[in-house]
Amino acid sequence: MAESNGLWTIQPLVFGEFPTVEKSGYTYSRGQGEKISSPAISFLLRSGEEKILVDTGPVEPTQEHHPSHTPLRRAANQAPSSALAEIGLSPEDFDTVVLTHLHYDHSQNLELFSNASFILQAEELRAAVDPVRAQRSMYEFALPDFVPSWMKVTSRIRTVRGDHQLRPGLTLLHLPGHTPGMQGLLVQTAKGRYVLSGDLVSSYDNLGDGPDDWVVPGIHTDVYACERSMERILSADAEIIPSHDWRVFDTAVYG
Repeated sequence: MAESNGLWTIQPLVFGEFPTVEKSGYTYSRGQGEKISSPAISFLLRSGEEKILVDTGPVEPTQEHHPSHTPLRRAANQAPSSALAEIGLSPEDFDTVVLTHLHYDHSQNLELFSNASFILQAEELRAAVDPVRAQRSMYEFALPDFVPSWMKVTSRIRTVRGDHQLRPGLTLLHLPGHTPGMQGLLVQTAKGRYVLSGDLVSSYDNLGDGPDDWVVPGIHTDVYACERSMERILSADAEIIPSHDWRVFDTAVYG
């Protein structure tokens, strides 16, 4: 494993687009009935020679999807292998992949990363095999003819419990609420600190127009836990980067 220097860069990658997402699914009670376009974002972290990928996106839209899944649109260059090839990488180049959670739009395509270990919260693994009813299709567990991607790579899953320093300058944060085992990352860069929030903050609209105007995600297992997690990252003295907002790409590389 290549060594990091404790300072990272963050490069967002798009692995597809959900063209008709209900906005209130991201912003609880706000934007009801409004449809928006939502990118499936993965993040490439680099420090020295080390490379870590955060989330792996959904599978190709031509493959069979459960009827409850949000329709996906993907250009040829947005498939994970193609998007990585455009920056001179391949899935086989990664030995570490962090999964913020196990909803299908963040954790499919795992078989492509044949040399990687997959890091997630132990609580998330438990949630995936006994999900709340409203999230059963998101986890793809116990659905006829569906095998979740993570179940095909169980020998390479590595669990952590709570906050965990993964590398110098890179700390996993347990941020429950959207799911019980939701995790984000606190990333130190040369330009300051960033939080990759996972689906705790899907859109910049979650942050509102002022310090008291923020709103939790509309999809959650525990709204109170969401609020505590939001309060935590808002006080972290770090810039928050959402997981499903096209405005993330206004900056090509953070740090």
